[in-house]
Amino acid sequence: MLFCDVDDLKAVNDALDHSAGDEVLRVVARRLEGCVRDSDTVARYGGDEFVILLEDSDTETASALAERILSVVSYEVPVGARMLHPALSIGISTAIPGTTTDELVRNADIAMYTAKRSGKGRAAVFQEAMSEVSRDLLDLQDDLRTALDAGQLSLHYQPIVALADGQVEGVEALIRWAHPSRGNIEPATFIPVAEATGMIIPIGQWVVVEACRAAVALQKGRSASLRMNVNVSPEQLHDPTFVAFVEQTLRESGLEPALLVLEVTEGYLLDSDTAVERLAELHGLGVLIAIDDFGTGYASINYLQRLPVDILKIDQSFVSGDALPAGERIAFLNAIVGIAKSLHIVSLAEGVEEGAQLRELQDLGCDCGQGYYWARPVPESQLASTIDSVNERKMMAMPGASMASSDRMWWATE
Repeated sequence: MLFCDVDDLKAVNDALDHSAGDEVLRVVARRLEGCVRDSDTVARYGGDEFVILLEDSDTETASALAERILSVVSYEVPVGARMLHPALSIGISTAIPGTTTDELVRNADIAMYTAKRSGKGRAAVFQEAMSEVSRDLLDLQDDLRTALDAGQLSLHYQPIVALADGQVEGVEALIRWAHPSRGNIEPATFIPVAEATGMIIPIGQWVVVEACRAAVALQKGRSASLRMNVNVSPEQLHDPTFVAFVEQTLRESGLEPALLVLEVTEGYLLDSDTAVERLAELHGLGVLIAIDDFGTGYASINYLQRLPVDILKIDQSFVSGDALPAGERIAFLNAIVGIAKSLHIVSLAEGVEEGAQLRELQDLGCDCGQGYYWARPVPESQLASTIDSVNERKMMAMPGASMASSDRMWWATE
């Protein structure tokens, strides 16, 4: 059995309307039927879910079919004046003697959610270990619903440094969850759960409010303004009230809009016209926009030109050397920095941990850096002293700097 879920159909319904979502479902159904044998059965299970029952088959055959389906379904679909590219998350389960229908469906469903958590647009074969993971995630969902009200969530802040003079230009707000029995839970574990359950909306609102409040407090007694970077989930950008909420939060907190930077991942932007429109509205408020993990989604220059982007955050894998061989990595970094300069966008490298990486980025002309080289994320109570400590290092910690210390980032003086 293949359990297929159409990824992000809700986004299509929200951005266009339900008739557009219905058209996508019709096209997906026809394409699924075109991929299977006459002896197989394709059924709509409900909502945006389909199941395919394969007679006289095995896991290897089912996996090959899943890969073909992923390819065929992704062909563009004209909906009005737009071209959409559907994607599926597929779970595969195989019946063995004694397997009931409910177990076959349940196992395929569990595998499908494993595929979705792994990044969507892919297939996963059920394994027994997935059942334990699934039960654990259900427990995590229940705990997350009370975490915000129970005061278990907090923000830590990591400095962002100008490579021209070693001065802190801003900070990024990073969410933390101190679970009463599980201990500290990584955002990579609970953020997908929050997105899947809708909890990301109230949690995201809390982050924006708390970060803006902290940003206002951070400005006191400082000669140069410091911006506050906040990560934004795709689900938040699909929330029609999000722009008004940000505007209200800025007004109530008293934070200058240009001191708030909203970060969104590059890969998501490539597939979402709604996100682009929402970012344009936010940019109209005076808020800055950053593309996070740049280099992993392969956005074209033409695409960047139509986005309201102020900052490109270079993915840390290209800084650490894990992404490509040395020569290709340097060429890639040089290309990203060059693109940013040509479009008058600030380049910001993530994951800087060593002096050699810093010097490399300076030689390439990168504008800013962020990482353990300067400071780990700290709670608000330690933020002011951490910033002062980084600033005091100045050029001593900036070997090979090629720009004058007075050449500060443009946002520091706006």
